[in-house]
Amino acid sequence: ILEQYGASIGGPVKKDKLFFFGNFESQQYSLGSPYPHVVPDTSVTPVTPVGNPTYVPTQTLVGACQAALNVGAPGSGLKGALTALSAHLAGITIGAPAAGEPNGTCAMGTTPGVFPSSPGTTSFESTLNSVNSIYSGVGKMDYHVNDKNSLSGMFFMSPGSGTFVDNPQKQIAQQWLTVQYARAIVGSVGWTYTPNSAWVNSFRFGYSHYYQTFVTPDHNVNPTTYGINTGVTNQASWGLPIISIKSFSSMQLGGSWPKTVGPDAVMQFSDSISYLHGNHSFKFGGELLLNSSTNQATNNTKGPVTFADLPSFFSGTIKSAKISAGNFVRNLSDHGIAAFAQDDWRVTQRLTVNAGIRYEFTSVLKDANNLVGNFSPTAGLEQVGVGGYKTPYNPDYKDFSPRLGFAWDVAGNGKNV
Repeated sequence: ILEQYGASIGGPVKKDKLFFFGNFESQQYSLGSPYPHVVPDTSVTPVTPVGNPTYVPTQTLVGACQAALNVGAPGSGLKGALTALSAHLAGITIGAPAAGEPNGTCAMGTTPGVFPSSPGTTSFESTLNSVNSIYSGVGKMDYHVNDKNSLSGMFFMSPGSGTFVDNPQKQIAQQWLTVQYARAIVGSVGWTYTPNSAWVNSFRFGYSHYYQTFVTPDHNVNPTTYGINTGVTNQASWGLPIISIKSFSSMQLGGSWPKTVGPDAVMQFSDSISYLHGNHSFKFGGELLLNSSTNQATNNTKGPVTFADLPSFFSGTIKSAKISAGNFVRNLSDHGIAAFAQDDWRVTQRLTVNAGIRYEFTSVLKDANNLVGNFSPTAGLEQVGVGGYKTPYNPDYKDFSPRLGFAWDVAGNGKNV
């Protein structure tokens, strides 16, 4: 389902003096992402049924759990023995010993686990939806003060949020999708001054702001609620970590976010002057950019873990695991300046020469807490502010851009230029 609607209005506030324009637009959509997955069988049968050669115990939660429990009970310390956490995550309870199961009997409990319900089959089709809402609005004013002065202003804002199936081949449950929020803001003002027919001055100021977050729907759930203690204490990294089982490669439990982009902000000041003098048309001016960005781009902060197969999951035999820790917030900034001058010189009626030069400088990126660095061939990794290391790299002061061109009317008749 896609719905898009909007409206705009504009007109004079004061005749020949003040004008306004406004626009609003919204987009709403819901998109299904059905996808077939191979998942563990959640049948309640605890052991291999007699006379059923197609039954594969290690493809069922109960069967794989029972295989690990037969090796040893939780806490026994035996290699390959059942771990209580794995049984808990699978929603399995341990009953009294029975014939052939001296350490106890695995059975599906009444409390659902983190695996999708798929009794009697390993086929599971997810029916997850991506939903999104975006709202955008812009307002603009133009004011003709007098014959020499004109003012203009504009403001734009567009927030949006949604829940997305951004990895349909692996995502199987709503609580581990991607919840994304984004907000863009842009504003500008301008002043044009024309003192006479030879001079024109144009001043502009602009500001842009962007902010975006990515989390999972269970980002407020302490992982200990699931029974997992990965050592994660930062609330921003709460939620079930990714649990992958190689033999079920089309299924993923848990999610990987968070990630925060921004707020990113850019302020721009620019001014240009045009001057007509005889056969010359001069133009010169400058620009200043102030950039700032606060980011928290994280990876592996929830402690993702991978198992080779279902028996390994129940025995807690990890194939690989990762966890990142530390301060991931960076408060970055830099600035840029530019200046230019140019002349369009009408040498003759048939020949115009264009000449100009531009200079640009971008400062070295810095962090408010010196949490940046670089690699030195002599000292290895170096952090700014440590050991006399002042900047991650050297600035470039030589960005000059000269230009030269011409326009020549070959025959003087305007047919070949």
